[in-house]
Amino acid sequence: NPYSFCYVALVIILVAVSIYFFNLKFSLKNLEIDIASKKRIALSLAIFTAPYILLYPSKLLY
Repeated sequence: NPYSFCYVALVIILVAVSIYFFNLKFSLKNLEIDIASKKRIALSLAIFTAPYILLYPSKLLY
């Protein structure tokens, strides 16, 4: 269903943005590097840890 794909894609984007901000504000807060490096690290963590498994059909998982 194309609507479910759009919904799941939206959820993945929302989770990735949340991961980015939580990493930037909480996880990398005490790290002694410049803000550009913190943003780059937070962005890479958000991209690599987004829940892409939600895109797979559940029939393949069970």
